Amino acid sequence: MNKRWRQLFSLILCLILVFTLAGCSNQDGDGKGSFEGEETFIFTDSTGRRVELPRHITRVASGGPLANIILYSLKPEVLVGWSSSPPPTSKKYMAAAYQELPEYGRFYGDAGDFNREALMASEPEVIIDVGEWDEDYKLELDSLQEQLGIPVILLGGNLEENASTYRT
Repeated sequence: MNKRWRQLFSLILCLILVFTLAGCSNQDGDGKGSFEGEETFIFTDSTGRRVELPRHITRVASGGPLANIILYSLKPEVLVGWSSSPPPTSKKYMAAAYQELPEYGRFYGDAGDFNREALMASEPEVIIDVGEWDEDYKLELDSLQEQLGIPVILLGGNLEENASTYRT
C-alpha cells in the first residue's frame, strides 16, 4: 500500500475511532476532574514520565504525523502548527483555517527538519507526540522539554493503544 493510501486509511480509521469513542469519556462533564482550582496538574504519559501541564490547554504543537492526525481529529482549534504539513489529499478534507498552519518539522529521527524558532514562535503550551517509544526516545523527550521550557508528552500510538490514546 503506498504512503498516501496509508495516510488516508489512517485518517479514516482515526475519525471512526473518534466517533466511536465520543460517548466513552469518564470525566465529570466539565473535564476538570479532581483538580478544580489548580492552575496545573501532573500528567503521566505513556513512557511513565510525570509532566506538569497547564490545567486549561489552548495551544498544542504536534510532535509527528500521527499526532497531527489525532490532534486534528479531536480538537483542531488548539493546534498551533504541524510537525509536517498535511498532504494535499488530506487537506481537501480539512477546514481552511488549519491547512496553512506553520510547519516546524519533527524534533526526533533523522529528518533533520526541526525548526526550533518556528515552534517557539507558535507559542505552544505543550508538545504532544503519539507513537512508539524506547528508553532513548524517552531521554530525548526529557532533553527537549528542558531545552525548550515547554512540557512534552508522548501518548502510545500503535494499533492496540489507539482507543486508549484517544481517551487520554
